[in-house]
Amino acid sequence: MQLYTDRVPNEFYSSELRAQFGSDTTRQKNDAKLVNDAFLKKVFNTAQLPLYVVLEPNVDERIDVAGIYAEGRIIDEAGFAEFLRNPK
Repeated sequence: MQLYTDRVPNEFYSSELRAQFGSDTTRQKNDAKLVNDAFLKKVFNTAQLPLYVVLEPNVDERIDVAGIYAEGRIIDEAGFAEFLRNPK
């Protein structure tokens, strides 16, 4: 999943809402900041961008954090690949 923290792209809104936007991006920017950025800070306790996280859905509709990759910029490709294979 990709979490947009600067501006939510128009394609993620219904056609009815998109028709109201025109050239104004206020709604998309507010949703990114007030919803997505706030979620990032609350759930992961960071504002790091990019942040790589593996999430694990559960049958009871909860989502657990399986792992967080500490590096914002991927320098160690082998280490990142290992994180994806084994995020715990």
